[in-house]
Amino acid sequence: MTHRNILFLTFVLASLAGCGFMPDSSSVPADVNTERVINADSEPQNWLSYSRTYDEQRFSPLTDINADSVTELGLAWHLDLGTDRGLEASPLVVDGVMYVSGAWNNIYAINAVSGALLWHYDPQTSRAWVAEFACCDAVSRGLAVYQGKVIAATLDGRLFAVDAANDRFRKPMQTKQAKAKRRKTACCRSHRSKRSRPRRRRSAPMCGRSSVR
Repeated sequence: MTHRNILFLTFVLASLAGCGFMPDSSSVPADVNTERVINADSEPQNWLSYSRTYDEQRFSPLTDINADSVTELGLAWHLDLGTDRGLEASPLVVDGVMYVSGAWNNIYAINAVSGALLWHYDPQTSRAWVAEFACCDAVSRGLAVYQGKVIAATLDGRLFAVDAANDRFRKPMQTKQAKAKRRKTACCRSHRSKRSRPRRRRSAPMCGRSSVR
């Protein structure tokens, strides 16, 4: 019997097409902005942000799976992530693509209908750092997607982004947690922040208390 973590989803397959869940090959990957998250209820087939909406209720308004149809559920696909370590993050789903972080802050982009792995990025989280400072296994609690990027934090205190269309790395930003030898397991959120100057607003993703500027 294997103890490897297996990421799996159960769906009524016939309902997926009806929910508009099929991947959109014409769209820009992870083309998420603040307005889309604010209006998340207008596209219930997606899960654009941590806990789905800014009020973080974790409630899906989809209705195809209910008390009457639950007996028809079955395994649609599974994906073996090849690790014995903890898996805690809630996946994000944007236009038919699932983004999820796993052990050691690895990021996976998956076709949400077929389960096919589109790409995988390993940020090379320090095993020595985690062994000395982490309390609760090599886990990640989530990531954010914003304007074509997947934003994540590592346990050894780095904040970074990769292109959602592939696994091309973006320049990281060192965080205070790394300098203070603190671990970072917090999930990432995208938000709109107001800067000190008037009439200047910009959007920035956040991971815990660290934000990308």
